[in-house]
Amino acid sequence: MSNVGRKVQPKDVLAYALAHPQRSTKIIGENCGLSKRNESGARPYRSTHVQGLLPTDAERRYTWCNFVINNLEDRPTFLADIIWTDEACFLRNGMFNRQNVLTWFLENPRYAVEVRHQLRWSINVWCGCFNDRLIGPVFYEGTLTGQRYFELLHNVITDFVENL
Repeated sequence: MSNVGRKVQPKDVLAYALAHPQRSTKIIGENCGLSKRNESGARPYRSTHVQGLLPTDAERRYTWCNFVINNLEDRPTFLADIIWTDEACFLRNGMFNRQNVLTWFLENPRYAVEVRHQLRWSINVWCGCFNDRLIGPVFYEGTLTGQRYFELLHNVITDFVENL
């Protein structure tokens, strides 16, 4: 497809993409004469996936920050004495290739797309960190309820503390 000296039409790009569905957006763009910057000066940007916040989260974060500041005044090593934990959910049907999900803007909009992965899951992983030591990972199936999380922490943390 030769595009020398003519403006690339969206319908031409769509036709090429439909005719070659296995081609990446990079190859489609190159074959249709598109550059990383279009005629208007816009460039492609990827979104950042972040956890959606609830209305009550702001107050809880403020309370946590005050708690940390107050404890750091009395004990400078306070943060090193905390076991930091997190869990992640991995879905077979929820994974997708974000390499080709682009939005074109004149400037980076730094926008985020809320995702709620913990609503549907198939395998979960829990991990912790204490100073320079890794705790876990622990793999588990099913929904992480309060009772299940308490049992997981009790078993894993008890074993970890006994082995310190």
